[in-house]
Amino acid sequence: MQRPTILLLSMAALLAAGLGIGTFSSSMIFDDLSVGTGMVEVGVPLEITAEIERGAGGVYAVEIMDHTEDMSVKATVLGPLRAVTTSATIDEGVYEERFPVDETHEYTLVIETDLNPVSVTAVIGPEPDEVATSLGLFASYMLLVGVVGMIASAVYLIIQRRRINSGNYPSL
Repeated sequence: MQRPTILLLSMAALLAAGLGIGTFSSSMIFDDLSVGTGMVEVGVPLEITAEIERGAGGVYAVEIMDHTEDMSVKATVLGPLRAVTTSATIDEGVYEERFPVDETHEYTLVIETDLNPVSVTAVIGPEPDEVATSLGLFASYMLLVGVVGMIASAVYLIIQRRRINSGNYPSL
């Protein structure tokens, strides 16, 4: 087998490994998150609950579907004894915030609106650990190197074949 073909195949293997590691790291991150989707109306909030361990730190995200400038919702995270841990008025399409976790407990994200009904997707759970985040970055680098290497080796292979077919290739 020629050297460019081996390089092309190794870059394809690097891409496959990067996709596999990326999928694994994403599943590590999203396994502990609780996701909720629904219509939030006045007096009918959307509630999502997740068990979060002490010291892990918590994170929640809210996406307002078909967001316009006049849309807003109020997001409140309730901790032990339904005490308010954090609260925010969200008038952006996508919003994310971290919150402290003082003790292992079920934390509840409550999404409310004062105006028109709003379609919302929300997530709450523990912050991803460094291992999962590092694996995700490593997978991204593997994919980048694989794509660049595959393009470079394909260009090199095409140039080599054109030289051979044109007769301008120096013989050894």
